[in-house]
Amino acid sequence: MINLLDLNKKKIFLIIAVSLVVIYIDFTFLIKLQFKGAKAVGAKIIRLKKEIDTLHKDLSAMQDLERKQTQTKQESTLKAKKIILEEQIPALLQDISSIANKHDVKIMQIKPSKESKTKDEKGSVIEKLTPMLIRLDLMCGYHNLGSFLNDLDNSEQVMSIQEMKIMPNPGDCFQQKVNLVLKTHVKQ
Repeated sequence: MINLLDLNKKKIFLIIAVSLVVIYIDFTFLIKLQFKGAKAVGAKIIRLKKEIDTLHKDLSAMQDLERKQTQTKQESTLKAKKIILEEQIPALLQDISSIANKHDVKIMQIKPSKESKTKDEKGSVIEKLTPMLIRLDLMCGYHNLGSFLNDLDNSEQVMSIQEMKIMPNPGDCFQQKVNLVLKTHVKQ
């Protein structure tokens, strides 16, 4: 019986020793790796939270910038157009020439001319504003013409297209001859 008791003690000791070895190996290899993985995931989670916060801040800043740009664009389109004085006609012609040069539009001829005085309903001549026509003979491509007209429309002076005629240029299929008549008003 003592032998049996010794044998049982040895079995219990062996079971405890094997269990301790398994726990030690489990802790050494598996649990340590799990703790390291959890720490790495925790660091990634913290970094991702910071990046998400930064992204939210940048997104709100971008939306504010878009709102400001839209507001500025609306304000610029609502900007009052100016009616020039008669003395400012050469400066207006220079502005038109600068816009044409900017868009590679060749001005072959530019000729301003005043229209006859307009009359009101009672038949009296209106003296305040004089309509003025600016005749332009241009040589340009379609896209250049569109950009040129857009910039003229967005200029500070009151100006509108009275007449436009586009004809092909036999010497160059990419260039067109354009006869353009702009109408503006000048103060006396």
